[in-house]
Amino acid sequence: MHTELEIPWADAPSPTITSRRVALALCVAVTAVAVGGLFHVIRSRPALAMQLAETGVPPTGSSPGVAHVALEDTHPMQFVALTGGSFDLGPSYSALRVDVAPFEISTTEVTQAQWRAVMGPKWFSFRGAELPAHDISWCAALEFANALSVREGLTPAYDLSAAHESAVHGRSGVCDAASWDRQADGYRLPTSAEWEYAAIANRPLPDVRISGWSLSLGWTLLNARDLGRRTGPRPVGTLEANDWGLFDTTGNVWEWVWGRYRAPQIRGEAAAAQGHDWDQAPDGRHVVRGCAWNSGEDRCRVDRARQRAGGGRGNTIGLRLARSAR
Repeated sequence: MHTELEIPWADAPSPTITSRRVALALCVAVTAVAVGGLFHVIRSRPALAMQLAETGVPPTGSSPGVAHVALEDTHPMQFVALTGGSFDLGPSYSALRVDVAPFEISTTEVTQAQWRAVMGPKWFSFRGAELPAHDISWCAALEFANALSVREGLTPAYDLSAAHESAVHGRSGVCDAASWDRQADGYRLPTSAEWEYAAIANRPLPDVRISGWSLSLGWTLLNARDLGRRTGPRPVGTLEANDWGLFDTTGNVWEWVWGRYRAPQIRGEAAAAQGHDWDQAPDGRHVVRGCAWNSGEDRCRVDRARQRAGGGRGNTIGLRLARSAR
């Protein structure tokens, strides 16, 4: 709504008084806009508000440069290099402290244009070249990573021969027998620990736990619906990135990661310390991280892991790629 600011002019005001009052009115208006913007920041990012209150300046973070670009000749996919480090995993992994080796990770979720450039035609529930690819199973995500590796002249990270044999013979699960060659230089899914490390981006958890529930950081149930349009994913990279240059780590679509999910009470600490690679656990399900365009506040926490059947797919699940450091 447009509101006019009324100034109580005196009869026949002098030019000097008039100009001063106009200047005062403009100052009040500019201040109101600035305070409104600060209020939005404080409301959506409480940890940032706390640091602003304590120090008067926003926190600074390391912002890695682009390490390399895949699909450079068609639909560029940028990767940033992270040096790795130690951090405490969220409650989904019993708050264990783990070490993450240096790795590279894509700044955005894989888009539909990127998927089609590698895999050929595919139907998506929501269509748009820059929308995140979705309706993708965990097995299809591994196949995409391998296909991109071959296209770029790299060694595929996954051996899917046994997995395909298992699927052909109708054994339980799809791609459950896939194995990861850790010496390969090709593309792959991030581990759950790598994903969380990159998403947190060295910020205190009270801030990032609700990052997807901010209008400026993630497409969720809060802001993914247009007036007169149904809810759905949005073009990648259109909202604010985290401090390490990653977009949509919460919101838009859930993201597959490598490994299997097991209930906290039956996980071994040793397995968790190795990057949660309990992929041979017979009672596990595959892990998705982040949240999606239809997620509420309780699900949009970057320190939480969710489980999905590996053969499952839907219009809320996509992927982001990683690559071991060389």
